[in-house]
Amino acid sequence: QFSEDKKTGLFASQTNPYAWFYRTTNAGINWNIVYSTSYYYSKTMIWVPGTANIYGNSTFNLVRSINNGITWNSMS
Repeated sequence: QFSEDKKTGLFASQTNPYAWFYRTTNAGINWNIVYSTSYYYSKTMIWVPGTANIYGNSTFNLVRSINNGITWNSMS
């Protein structure tokens, strides 16, 4: 999923029971891991339009970024 600038993007990757969030700032040319967990994540990530807020979920946890995916914190 990409932000409004079309250069910053995020995606979730998973291999049960591990998951990683990746982030790009150059339209997908390079990707960096910005969050990893041993919880099994769904591929659901919601970027709140017009904000820097992003939410991701799993069976056991809800995480949030308030800075366009640079850092992540558990909400559970």
